[in-house]
Amino acid sequence: MNRNNDRQTCENTKLQNNMFKDLDDVVNVKDIQKMLHNVSRQYVCKLIRTGRIPGKKIGKGYLVPKIYVIKYILENEENA
Repeated sequence: MNRNNDRQTCENTKLQNNMFKDLDDVVNVKDIQKMLHNVSRQYVCKLIRTGRIPGKKIGKGYLVPKIYVIKYILENEENA
């Protein structure tokens, strides 16, 4: 069972390294909207405010490490 977890972790790491290569390591709300397939700005802000996607408010906007958005996507695919 531990071997399966290790394999899954390795596959997830490879996937994370290849996802959204064209984006910077830190993304804004507009980038996240595209990553989540054009969800609303309000929904993205709610995900950040509630901590489901960790991020920081900078001025009037939010900045989020891209890896947190990718982890959110992968976790929600597993739960779907």
